[in-house]
Amino acid sequence: MDKKLILETLGKFLVGILILMILVFAPAGLGFERGWIFMGLVIVPLIIIIALMLTQRPDLLESRRPFDPKEFFTKKETIIFCSLILVLFVMCGLSNRFKWAQVGKTGMLVGTVFFLAGYAMFLEVLRENDMKFHFYESIDNLELKDTGLYGIIRHPMYAASIIMMIFMWLMLGSYIAFGISFVYLGLVIVKIIFEEKELDKEMPGYADYKTFVKYRLIPFIW
Repeated sequence: MDKKLILETLGKFLVGILILMILVFAPAGLGFERGWIFMGLVIVPLIIIIALMLTQRPDLLESRRPFDPKEFFTKKETIIFCSLILVLFVMCGLSNRFKWAQVGKTGMLVGTVFFLAGYAMFLEVLRENDMKFHFYESIDNLELKDTGLYGIIRHPMYAASIIMMIFMWLMLGSYIAFGISFVYLGLVIVKIIFEEKELDKEMPGYADYKTFVKYRLIPFIW
């Protein structure tokens, strides 16, 4: 096994975890129990996935570049998205620190179940795309898929991110952050509408795909 690849992968993993820990615990403090539960739920599956990729499919790690939001969003969208994430983590941490609008154990359990469902869906979409982030970049870089989750809804990656984004804050125990997180849903809906207009014009076969897979995010609803 390539030692350089292992070190690079572990380095990226540790940096990502450090950033996440700062976001979770800087506003709330290290005594934030729900934050530690959240970290465990995020880290354990990632360790398993990285271990499997290193042993079974190292080629995927070698070919991948680090995730850069600027590749998948415009500059304005990136600023809005990152600002929203920062605000939500701060509000969630302050809610815990000052006991504002906290979610009870039942709400936390509901949030955890939905978050894990969204996480599992996100990982399944990555698997279907050979572990590549498949957000809308440019028409040239997109591959039309109509199998798996893409045979049920047209934007499963966005759907998974919405579930994770919304219920993460319920799991972390803040009704305030939970409410604000629905802004993300609105932003994604607007983004999808504009993206599909471009896909209709530029991507061969997309109009036919829409007749086969009728729903964007939620089966039988939209």
